[in-house]
Amino acid sequence: MRNTRLQVDTKFIKSFFRIFTSRTTKDSIR
Repeated sequence: MRNTRLQVDTKFIKSFFRIFTSRTTKDSIR
């Protein structure tokens, strides 16, 4: 199943995006 690789990529990207957003949001929101 090639879906596994896509899921892993999505999970990794989501995790990275979440951390990046969390860090930027604090300075961007205010």
